[in-house]
Amino acid sequence: GEKLNLHQVAPLEIRYYENYYYLIASDLKDKALRTFRVDQIHRFKIDVIVDENEDPIQFDKKDLEKQTGVKKLFKESMGVFPYNPTDANMYEIKIKFTDWAASYIKRLKYHHSQKIIEENKTDKYIIISIQLRLIHEKNKGEDILKRNKALAFLLGRFGNFAKIEGVKQI
Repeated sequence: GEKLNLHQVAPLEIRYYENYYYLIASDLKDKALRTFRVDQIHRFKIDVIVDENEDPIQFDKKDLEKQTGVKKLFKESMGVFPYNPTDANMYEIKIKFTDWAASYIKRLKYHHSQKIIEENKTDKYIIISIQLRLIHEKNKGEDILKRNKALAFLLGRFGNFAKIEGVKQI
């Protein structure tokens, strides 16, 4: 049969990304943020959590949001997997889009920090900058797309029409 993992979590938010809904929740054991694709959740059950005296434990969403820093983490990442500040520094990433990808990206904002740095209508290109967290390099000079899956996924769909021009820690 299929192997199911039991997760006991406090829900924080639902996010819609790339045609799927995701539940962002705080694990009750270690308070770590977890991301679950909603359509992959089996035997979903909502229970009242009780302490050792069988008294219900109250769940304060605002307090939990503050403790987990969920809003800030999502502001500094892309997609539905927030990067933890302890294993990821902030970077300014410059990306050059050419041809059809240039006009596409100009009209679509993928990230709240996205800015147009340069636009050249004659040569049909646009350079944008975004500010994201990248996990630490495993090897010197490691491809930054290995350090941020959502960024790799975004650029992958543009093929040769999107290229990273520069990466600078901020």
